[in-house]
Amino acid sequence: MFMLGELKACYIPEDIQEANESWGANCGPVALAAILHKSVEQVRSLFPSFAAKPWASPTVMEGALRRACVTWEACRTVHWPIYGLAWLQVEGPWQTAGVPASAAYRHTHWVGVYAPGDLYIFDVNAGMWLPHDEWNREVMSSVVACSKKATGWKVRKTWRVQLA
Repeated sequence: MFMLGELKACYIPEDIQEANESWGANCGPVALAAILHKSVEQVRSLFPSFAAKPWASPTVMEGALRRACVTWEACRTVHWPIYGLAWLQVEGPWQTAGVPASAAYRHTHWVGVYAPGDLYIFDVNAGMWLPHDEWNREVMSSVVACSKKATGWKVRKTWRVQLA
């Protein structure tokens, strides 16, 4: 495991558990908070519909990025950005032809990404930045295991974010 001081771009919100307990903050708002170097409470207002719909689709996340007034772009191809967000799909029968798209959306997950050379992932389930291989082995394997009939995972969409 790396020491946080080695990665100056990596920020860990200190209020993850408190925000989860008080308003249900989950992977989307927490990943964005880590990427924006903000507390989870500070990004709450970026998700105005979260109380009624406690999830973040790509459209919701892009709205949050616009409201945050940061420079960002959706990556044209599915690859890890140097710095930004990734929307992951846990794969399984919910992706079968004829199954409503909303079924697959229920098996997605947001993470922060930092790739200064080596790839690091911020995941709400770990509450910290981890090297990709360790994150995949220790965290994402558990996320997949929690979805009955899951067969694996893939990166579904990514966004590059530039901090001022």
